[in-house]
Amino acid sequence: MSAILTIGINEKGEQIKIDDAAPGKKCNCYCPKCKKPLIAKNKIPKELAKREHHFAHLKGCSCEATDETLLHYWAKEILMEVKSLRLPEGSETIPAGLVRFQSVEIEKWDETYGFRPDAEATLENGEKLLIEFLVSHKITTKKRKIIVDNKLNVIEIDLNYVALDKDAIKSFLLNDTDCKEWIGPAKTNGESGEGYPYHYKRNPLHFKVLDYIKELFDKKELKIYWDGEIHNLHDLGYDICESSRKYKKFSSDLTLYRSQKEDKGYISISVRGRRRNVEHYTPRDLRVIDITVRELWTYLQLIESDTLSDNGLFVFFENFKYKAEIAANLRQEEEQLWFDDKMR
Repeated sequence: MSAILTIGINEKGEQIKIDDAAPGKKCNCYCPKCKKPLIAKNKIPKELAKREHHFAHLKGCSCEATDETLLHYWAKEILMEVKSLRLPEGSETIPAGLVRFQSVEIEKWDETYGFRPDAEATLENGEKLLIEFLVSHKITTKKRKIIVDNKLNVIEIDLNYVALDKDAIKSFLLNDTDCKEWIGPAKTNGESGEGYPYHYKRNPLHFKVLDYIKELFDKKELKIYWDGEIHNLHDLGYDICESSRKYKKFSSDLTLYRSQKEDKGYISISVRGRRRNVEHYTPRDLRVIDITVRELWTYLQLIESDTLSDNGLFVFFENFKYKAEIAANLRQEEEQLWFDDKMR
């Protein structure tokens, strides 16, 4: 999500995107949250502007609405309106599927447990459900412990992959189970992760490759090869690179997407110790990039490149500067070191 405001509303209450609005005060737009007038900062062409196009409040207005806060605000507003939510399986006391609420209270301080959930809903059978909307901050370890110790029914709903549109948010809350997770005990070291054993994530090469990819992304130099061409992801609008995000229940080490475009173009990047099963579940709108790294010589080749290549099942680095014989020698040296260590 963006830390600026890119959506306004007109006098009819219709949503207006920043690039569809007239510049300055002529936009006749209002803040979707505080309903006060906005100024459209979109006169300078995007390629020349120092900041992304955005709406701003008039001087003296204390409202600090951004795309992030607006997404959070609309989700709570819609929940209050529809008093319904589609839930995934996983709770011992609340059934999966579309549930209806007798009542919904927003940001009510809980004196007993000492925290303020985004929403507290009461089901038709009297059962309580606490709802947390995730945009930028996940549930803290302290809050998780309170939830688990007291066996509270709490669900965390990740809004990061929902379009900034009230109809889209409403549809997501009522129809989807993706990105909705029941809060339970945190995983401990040694437990299997989603899709691959834990020891792959402990492999130092795993983190080195991820650090390298993030460094390329931050420098706006990360490229991907497909359809016979090399594309710079920054030039395609990719501006977010997040760690340990789940997109539609698909676990990734890194998730890349374009926060400022309607077509987010989600890319999942994971570093693995072996091939992923070809029958694995993959969301239709997600490009999956798997990088297989198990040995030092493979890593040494990877760090000499800046291009990912997609062949449908795998993605690997192109344009290796290490020649094949050098890579073979590195592998032979590594195997010899391993053998010597075993013989001691």
